[in-house]
Amino acid sequence: FIILQGTASVRLPLQGPAGKPLGDRRIVTFSAGTGFGEMALLDREERSATVLADEALTCLSLSRENFEFLATAHPSIALKLLANVGRELSQRIRLLNQNLLSR
Repeated sequence: FIILQGTASVRLPLQGPAGKPLGDRRIVTFSAGTGFGEMALLDREERSATVLADEALTCLSLSRENFEFLATAHPSIALKLLANVGRELSQRIRLLNQNLLSR
């Protein structure tokens, strides 16, 4: 997904002893121009977090099936998309590392 308008927050569930649910924690809020859901697109696993709209949200979406078609029909476009996703994931990991070191 790519957010065109609005904001959405990434939330992770909190668990207490014996896996008792304790609600959730907001990790980050995304705004227009931000993409999310790329991990599930790339690794074909279930989503690792929940993203909830904070307000009215308009997004573009690219399904796995449409990405696979794009990769076959227009490989240079798919390659550019993957390079951009890789850069975004790298930036997010760097930010996470910085946050972990500053605690």
